[in-house]
Amino acid sequence: LELSVYSDSIKMDLFFVFHDEEYDWVGGMIVYKKQKLRWIYPRIDKLCVGDLYGHLFHVPCNVEQVLEV
Repeated sequence: LELSVYSDSIKMDLFFVFHDEEYDWVGGMIVYKKQKLRWIYPRIDKLCVGDLYGHLFHVPCNVEQVLEV
C-alpha cells in the first residue's frame, strides 16, 4: 500500500510494510496492466534513527541487509 501526501509543493510517498512468516514485503501495482507486485525484504524487527542532513528519520536497524536486497 502506498500513500502519497502533499503539503504545499512537497510530495511524500509513504509505503506500508507487511509482515509474513519469513519476510517483510511491500505491495505495488502496475495500474494499466492491473498487475500486482510484491517486493520482499529481510525481516525488519527493530527501527533505529538515522540523520540525513540534519533531519531525523526512522530506518531499519539492519539497514545494510535491507539495502543489499
